[in-house]
Amino acid sequence: MVEKGELCELADPNLRILSPVKGTIIFRDVIVGEHTEPHRILFTVSELDTLWAILDAYEKDLPYISKKSTVTIKSPLYPQKEFTGKIAYISDLIDEKLRTIKIRVEVKNDEGLLKPNMYIQGIVENRQAEKKILAIPEEAIQNMNGEKIVFVLEKKDIFAVCHVKLGEKIGNKRIIAKGLKEGDKIVIKGAFNLKAELTKASFGAAHIKKTIFEE
Repeated sequence: MVEKGELCELADPNLRILSPVKGTIIFRDVIVGEHTEPHRILFTVSELDTLWAILDAYEKDLPYISKKSTVTIKSPLYPQKEFTGKIAYISDLIDEKLRTIKIRVEVKNDEGLLKPNMYIQGIVENRQAEKKILAIPEEAIQNMNGEKIVFVLEKKDIFAVCHVKLGEKIGNKRIIAKGLKEGDKIVIKGAFNLKAELTKASFGAAHIKKTIFEE
């Protein structure tokens, strides 16, 4: 038989709460003695060994960025320290005001030096950036019979129709993936007029005499 004065020894005033996941408590919304409800979130637990770094990349740099790119993360707090990450997600939307795109990078944080909401900088490395890229103004590219063409100066007053394959857009220019080579002289502002002359005079012939031309 238990005496009345011993009841307090049987009731543990502390309630043990077990987390279903491993991690660190990064948020607490309860104080000692406060009443709570079953649906209320009291603690938030997060795994901080790997963090998401959210980067803003400029639109013009998109051709050099892919999920195969390696990323180096740096923080002003640790100027001599570098953290290696990999791109997990590239947004499909461009910020219309800033002309930037969101990139999510998974970063190893084994030492726990990086913290959520910390300001960081990312350097994206890609071998493609070392390659020469041929880009021309979009106004030089014309559409003919469902194909993209560019007028190239072949010899004096003679222009050749060159079919091209387009790559990514960089500002007001377009990467030429196939069809042109470095050093080709192309028609820019007069391209539309040349196309009109070609359609009217020769209905798709391969060459046209110079009419209106401005490089």
